[in-house]
Amino acid sequence: MELLPFMPFLIPIVAILAWAGIQISKNLGGGPPDESELHELRVDLASLGTELEDALRDREKLRKRIENLEAIVTATDAERPLLDLDALPDAVPDAAEAHRQRSRA
Repeated sequence: MELLPFMPFLIPIVAILAWAGIQISKNLGGGPPDESELHELRVDLASLGTELEDALRDREKLRKRIENLEAIVTATDAERPLLDLDALPDAVPDAAEAHRQRSRA
């Protein structure tokens, strides 16, 4: 009865250890891979290499886009700000002025 409170924890631990033991016995008893397995591994490695190159190219494109966006966002004109809120059309007439008055108060 002393092990009864630990049963919910012991069963998964024993299952994991049994699975690990089976995997180890499969790997140790397999011997060297044959030519078909080696060819399959080479093909997988080549496809992973092309996928990595594609991902690196995409990463570089995204990095350039982010740099361009950062340049646009941080750029300011000497005469006026990048986004002139007063130049935008208002849904409500004089909404910008009303907002400024509320925020000052």
